Amino acid sequence: MGKSVKKALPVGVVSVTNDTLIQLLTQVINASHFDEDLYQRVFRALGAEGKKDKVFTALSNSLEEYYNYHNRLPVWGGAREPIPPEAEDEREEIKLYTEALRQGVTDFKSLKDLESILRQSQS
Repeated sequence: MGKSVKKALPVGVVSVTNDTLIQLLTQVINASHFDEDLYQRVFRALGAEGKKDKVFTALSNSLEEYYNYHNRLPVWGGAREPIPPEAEDEREEIKLYTEALRQGVTDFKSLKDLESILRQSQS
């Protein structure tokens, strides 16, 4: 796996985050299509982290939904369906969780709470 990055962080946050996971999440955010290969690599990296913190659970759920939006097939076969606008909401959540990982934030009450925590840390 990739190198770990150590940071001086406040109490209650993770001190080490795998930079490979961050790089893969950035690829997901920037990709025009979230394909099976990238999906497998991201979930392998998540598994390597082996953490059950809220951020990892929420991130896994958002990634799963985002992947599903990108790979919907019509019931009767044929080409993939267009990516619906709701996928952008999942992408924004993935961005937020990725930033939380970069900053070592692992626990929060809600998305709004996480946004507030991240804003405070940037000031």
